[in-house]
Amino acid sequence: MGRSIIRSCAKLSYDHAQLMIDEPYKEHQFPPITGGFTANQVTEKVNILNRMARTLRAQRSKKGTLRLDQRKLTFSLDEDSGLPNGCLLYEHTESHSLIEEFMLLANMAVARKIYEKFPEVAFLRRHPTPKPDAALRLKAMCSNLGIEMNTDSAESIQASLDNYVSKNDDKELGPMKRQLLIALCMKIMEFARYFSAGSVEEEDFLHYALNVPFYTHFTSPIRRYADIVVHRQLAQTLNEGLPFTASCDEVEEQAKQCNEKRRSAKIVQDRSTQLFFALFLKECGPLTARGIVMRVLDRAFDVLAFDYGIIKRVYCENLLLKEFKCDSQKLKLVWRDFESESNSSDTEVVQELAVHSPVDITLFEKSLQIQATIIPSQKEN
Repeated sequence: MGRSIIRSCAKLSYDHAQLMIDEPYKEHQFPPITGGFTANQVTEKVNILNRMARTLRAQRSKKGTLRLDQRKLTFSLDEDSGLPNGCLLYEHTESHSLIEEFMLLANMAVARKIYEKFPEVAFLRRHPTPKPDAALRLKAMCSNLGIEMNTDSAESIQASLDNYVSKNDDKELGPMKRQLLIALCMKIMEFARYFSAGSVEEEDFLHYALNVPFYTHFTSPIRRYADIVVHRQLAQTLNEGLPFTASCDEVEEQAKQCNEKRRSAKIVQDRSTQLFFALFLKECGPLTARGIVMRVLDRAFDVLAFDYGIIKRVYCENLLLKEFKCDSQKLKLVWRDFESESNSSDTEVVQELAVHSPVDITLFEKSLQIQATIIPSQKEN
């Protein structure tokens, strides 16, 4: 391992790289390419790298990794007001996976390198194994839903997810149920955290989701302070840069600060998404979406609006119901009959909800908070 210089011949976006992967033999409009290279040559190299990335991903998968991708909203903003005027789900394409594989490879290689040089102060990142009682709760919850969930390892959880989803051929419910299971699995996961190598036993260095013994963050020094520390340590392994003189305790304090700021940033990101979506709803009016029930309570239920990746709680008392009743993790909703002149009509619209029940959801804004209700089904008694 040594210091090098990357001489870029083009500044490509993920969309540009994806076009090269999807349509390698078609001509496209790309940014200027310098250094005497052609678009065809760049396209060829991108596809070579993509084939390598696929091989790396397959190798990691065989070793047992866990991937819990939740749906995320992105927004387009009005140039004048800066307020959201559109939203769509973030799309993770193969070009993203290409970059991700080589970033992971670099992070793992650097983690080993700095640990060899600095066994006491190497700035590493670990993802603890879920607590046993949390894993048991997930297993029991899934069992109640008729889902076999093996929580022995990251590999077994991923296999359980894949096996369950492969049995669901329904094009609508299958993806929604997968997101429901992912949300349940996320609830038991510990936060990944930075640490100083000397403050933790080596057996606890494991990154649970990636299932690798050594990991760190090296690839994004322009946006993460942790990566700057790692760059400084790596420079020292190459006998370059200033001496790294921080003690184990000092590095651990830096790690704790990075952990705290990272968690705070995640909270801000989530709340910003909620706020921007509420502002979008305020301007554009209510939106309808298909969803799935995630949890049933005595007087409420949680729904996942699949098209927007939003989870909201719906309270029965806020629905236009004659009555409702909870029995054995099921909710029976009796809707008012608006087609008859009197609510005493013998015709009733009855809807039974349980976990996994598909529903039609209406999302709306109230006091800059996202609210949700459901549209009654057409089942009659």
